[in-house]
Amino acid sequence: MRNLSIIFLLIYFVVLLFISLKDRNVEDSEDYFLAGRSFSKWALALTFIASWYGGSSCLVTANETYNSGIGAFWVTSGPNALAPVILIFFAVMIRKLGVISQVKIMDMRYNKLSGSFVSIIVIWYMVTWAAAQMVSMGMFFSTYLGFTYVGAILFGVIIVLIYALLSGFKGVVITDMVQFWFLLAGMLILMVTGLVKVGGFGNMVSALHAKSAVNGIQYFNLFENFGTNIMYVISFGLGWVISADVWQRINAARNPSDARDMLVIAAVAFVPLGAVTLITGLTGAVLFDTMPEGGVVATLATTMMSPAMGALIFLGVGAALMSTMDTAINTGSLTITEDIYRKLINPDADNKKVVRVGMIGTVIITVCGLLIAFKLRNILWVLWMSSDIIMCGVFTPLIMGFVWRRGNTKGALASMFGGSAFVLYNTLADLGMNLPTPWPGWPYRLLYGLAIAVILYFGVSLLTEPEYEKADAFLRKAKGLEENIESNASKS
Repeated sequence: MRNLSIIFLLIYFVVLLFISLKDRNVEDSEDYFLAGRSFSKWALALTFIASWYGGSSCLVTANETYNSGIGAFWVTSGPNALAPVILIFFAVMIRKLGVISQVKIMDMRYNKLSGSFVSIIVIWYMVTWAAAQMVSMGMFFSTYLGFTYVGAILFGVIIVLIYALLSGFKGVVITDMVQFWFLLAGMLILMVTGLVKVGGFGNMVSALHAKSAVNGIQYFNLFENFGTNIMYVISFGLGWVISADVWQRINAARNPSDARDMLVIAAVAFVPLGAVTLITGLTGAVLFDTMPEGGVVATLATTMMSPAMGALIFLGVGAALMSTMDTAINTGSLTITEDIYRKLINPDADNKKVVRVGMIGTVIITVCGLLIAFKLRNILWVLWMSSDIIMCGVFTPLIMGFVWRRGNTKGALASMFGGSAFVLYNTLADLGMNLPTPWPGWPYRLLYGLAIAVILYFGVSLLTEPEYEKADAFLRKAKGLEENIESNASKS
């Protein structure tokens, strides 16, 4: 199976590279990062789904289902569905602003300093999100291919880096669409195989009820372990609402209506997709007495299927891991290029130079993600680190900027600094620094970080001078009532 899996992956890589480069025409940053806004809502919905219903999501959900039953829905599938539902109410306004990134939105609503602060947080988020996919890739590929953990990561990352580097967002969208269908086919085959091995759905239910009487796990209680799982919904759900990659897709839509429809399609699709992974995890709970070392998905594929079918599953899950990783890398590169280089270093750079810097940014995000993945080997921990920093650091000022005109620059800066400082402090403590942490541990401490951000935003905004002129101009633009307010950002 090892050799067959490698052959399948290399063939797949060649096909991806051909698709990504076919009719390639990258002339400026909009082409490189938004594909010239040329894709339909269905294409963007597929790439959105492929990025969030990724390999890490499938691997984590199947393993958590093994441990706690369908209550694992709330770990990734619940946040996956919640985030686009919330964004549906903001998509039209986001798209009408007509900008490439969230940082430019913060420039418009508050000032350039707030936008620069967000750019740092977004880069950190994208690096850690890419790192989470690399951790998953290291564990999954090493089980299949017999590579070391580090070797498995490098093998997959080199493939992703080549096609992400050469084709930009157009390549990401095209490859995401291909990878989504591979993952869906692979997970459906794996689910059916698991059900066949346990003797059908009815036998699976009976076996799990019997197992529940022994270990106490309520496999069919959606609210099993809900006190902890709801923390995942809050952290991942709110964090992913402002995930820069989905805002990139909203801005890449042809028009505001397509942006909203893309999110509706994705929100509906995430629920049945999550169910496929949950059922796969339940079959694993019947088939394996203890959690397999390589995880439920990899062990089912390598022990319960023929070499050819097992290699196909490997390709499907591996493709999904690469799909999510290339999204994180491309979006992080966008932030480096547009929001640091073009904004702060060289505003007059021509389009060719900007595209070259985008490629350099792609390499930077990849290398930083590798350093984290080599050090930390816990998928959920790295995912938490990425979602909490964006949720505590950016969620409140960014979302409230669309709905509360009294919010001002000082409130936004205080909120971002306070929320992100709290997350950074806890991250350093988790990494081994001897720091006092008098509050509850993860995941419950995220409520403290969110509370700090909310209190600082509203408190400081109310205690300082309002910025009604700037806020009203921003809201008019977001509602399509004003064509250009870029000059407002430069007044601060």
